[in-house]
Amino acid sequence: MNNISYRCPYCLKDIFLNDEFVICPQCGRYYHKECWYINGGCSIYDCCYQIEKSFEDQTLTPDKLLIDVEYLYNIRCFDDAYLQCSRIISLFPNYIPAKALFNKICLTLTTKNELQKKGEDALLKRDFILAKQIYQELLNYVKDEEKESLEIKISYIDNSLKEAQHRRKRITLLQMLILLLVVATVVFLYIHLVVNADIREFNRITSNNPETPQMIESQIIELQQFLKKYPESKILTYVIEKIAQLSDEYIKLIYISDWKKAVRYLNYIDSSKYSGTYNQDYNLLLGIGNNIVNKLIDSARELDKKGYFSHSRSTLEYAKEFPISLKGMELQAKIIDSGVDILNKKISIGSKINEIRKEIVEKKKQLETIKAELGPVEKKSFMIKSKIRNNIYIVEDLSNETYCLLKTESRLLNNEVIDIICQKLNDIDVKLSEKEFSYPKYREVVNKNSDIYNTEALLMERNSLEQRLNYLETVEKRLDSILTITF
Repeated sequence: MNNISYRCPYCLKDIFLNDEFVICPQCGRYYHKECWYINGGCSIYDCCYQIEKSFEDQTLTPDKLLIDVEYLYNIRCFDDAYLQCSRIISLFPNYIPAKALFNKICLTLTTKNELQKKGEDALLKRDFILAKQIYQELLNYVKDEEKESLEIKISYIDNSLKEAQHRRKRITLLQMLILLLVVATVVFLYIHLVVNADIREFNRITSNNPETPQMIESQIIELQQFLKKYPESKILTYVIEKIAQLSDEYIKLIYISDWKKAVRYLNYIDSSKYSGTYNQDYNLLLGIGNNIVNKLIDSARELDKKGYFSHSRSTLEYAKEFPISLKGMELQAKIIDSGVDILNKKISIGSKINEIRKEIVEKKKQLETIKAELGPVEKKSFMIKSKIRNNIYIVEDLSNETYCLLKTESRLLNNEVIDIICQKLNDIDVKLSEKEFSYPKYREVVNKNSDIYNTEALLMERNSLEQRLNYLETVEKRLDSILTITF
């Protein structure tokens, strides 16, 4: 058999062993040497590999082909090397170096596949340490394009190992917490069963005289916990009185720096039992609250004037937390609610008016472009009154009911109404008598004798743009009027 069972894609004829032939380095198709150079490279549509005109002889030899296979092996493209080496052996069955390299490739592929299988099995069994070792060894058998996927798996295994370590730590911590909970329960039962435990607890809490806001707050919290812990205690009156006293001191220390927290602590003072203390603290908080809220409203108004509607609304919403915290601030609450409603409207139309302004700018640019193309040309409706020259008529401009002179090559009849594309003339363009000198003068523009392309269509487009601009400017004014509303 002298036929090697390959067909040249260029001439569609068989390639024989005694023929000189070439393999495309990109897609691997076989060509007659003459067809390869005639076509200047590969003729396959998906490949289209082109050779340089100065390209040297690419006559197929086993050594040259084997070099390509060794290159593929060295860059770890083992599957491609396997296919290429198989082709060489099919062409040159007695070429020993090709068989040796083929065996080497097969061994490498077998090793690679075994490592992949072992790695997947270890991963399924969640043996992360073994899986990581296998995948790290497998990195030596994959090409650069496959490394990223393998490195992702190794990263996943590292994360899984860390999670396992964290899980063990959490279990240990949970065991410690359970142990601590058991100990705390035992201690709690012991304290709870001790005679006069509530008095001892109250004395312990109030043994120190708090000097800072943090110390006062901490003592108030402890006393509140005491009330929950001993709801039937005989010293509840003393505890409530102590909470009211500490709350009064705490309010006077923090009402400027943390007004809202001070209002919350005002509720710890009984307004009927300790009315004097309560009213004094209430008036103090009401004054500072009004001052804070009024400043926030003024700030919101300034932001509104500058057009920062979202920031202004956020400021009002923050200010709203103050009026609802204390009675006596209803007026500020109404102002804030009204302002939020107005700002919501402004924010809702903000994007719309920006779109309208953007469209106005675009339409004006388009209109200027059309006007530049048209120049002084326009479309007018005239009624023919009389003919005064061979090609000059007295006409009435129906748009403003004035008389004009029209220069045209058309033959027109008296009282005929015509729509005509025309251009206004200077005085020197038409020589007239003194009587006719004051009339506006127009000349018909004939498309075939002018440089204007599709003049009538441009005039219609200009009119459409002018109407659209008038509408947009009307809407813009209406929306602008909403933006001027203040609270």
